Amino acid sequence: MKILILDDHAAIRDCVKRKVLDINPNVEFFECSSIHEGNQVRKSEDHSMDFAVCDLDLKSGCNTEFIESTIRDGIPVMVYSAHVNRAIIEKLESLRVTCYVAKISNVENLHIGLKSLFKGKSFQCPIVQQSKQSTEEFKEIDRLSLTKAQKRVLKVLDEGFDRIETSRKLSLSLTTVNNHIARARELNDCKSLDELMRRYRFWDY
Repeated sequence: MKILILDDHAAIRDCVKRKVLDINPNVEFFECSSIHEGNQVRKSEDHSMDFAVCDLDLKSGCNTEFIESTIRDGIPVMVYSAHVNRAIIEKLESLRVTCYVAKISNVENLHIGLKSLFKGKSFQCPIVQQSKQSTEEFKEIDRLSLTKAQKRVLKVLDEGFDRIETSRKLSLSLTTVNNHIARARELNDCKSLDELMRRYRFWDY
């Protein structure tokens, strides 16, 4: 299986790759950080993509042109985005995007979306479905405001260590680690550590 991942944040590409490998360990990835790179891979005679997974919100702007070209080539596409509203949903539906997941949704929906993509089934996460009936736009996921100490703690946690292991690895007391986590959650209005880590992973820190 060959999969093109287009996202200008390395951390998100890594997150997508981990979720793909959970489903199918025999995958060849083509990672692209720009539409230009994505088009080069897509048009290359040496590569024949089975699927594409794309961020809609690139630094260079909205990514609908690449998505449209990829679908026109017969490649099923899954899209995720920070900004979700009815206009975007209608545009992606008109392009026949197979799966659409909001970044502010939980990681499990990313997993479900990928499984649906590989099985040829359509999927829209609950936030996308809800926004179809709403005139409100969901708030774009904000970049976290973190101190250097908080970033160090979250980096170790993101590597799979628990709080106790993190305190040992950073030579900090468990109380200090907990305080860094609590303060980061408070400053960034995160209701849980899971939400804090989800937002952390969606930005390339």
